[in-house]
Amino acid sequence: MEMIAQVLRRQGWGALGVDLRTARSGVVTFTLERSALAEARGVGSGKRCALMEGMLRALLAQVAASPMAVREVRCAAEGAATCTFVATGARRDAALRESVESAGGDLAGVLRALGEHA
Repeated sequence: MEMIAQVLRRQGWGALGVDLRTARSGVVTFTLERSALAEARGVGSGKRCALMEGMLRALLAQVAASPMAVREVRCAAEGAATCTFVATGARRDAALRESVESAGGDLAGVLRALGEHA
């Protein structure tokens, strides 16, 4: 992942960080500081990093050799300090989508909800 983070940073996409503390439960959290997608039009309403979601989903599916689900929990375009993404196996996509929609940008709430759907 470090190599991918370096490429993204060099190409101006932002600084990607990976948090593996919840990996044992099948969930990985990513942060993207200075997201080019989020900063392109300034702070407004709505998340803007769907492209990064797709890129992370494809990359992780290749690494895991299994379909993955990735959702943006919070976005700098909405005023968050960083863009934050949560990734898990595709079988938990519905639970991930539901938890992101109901958590209102609360990462801890998303992680708790996913723990209940393990």
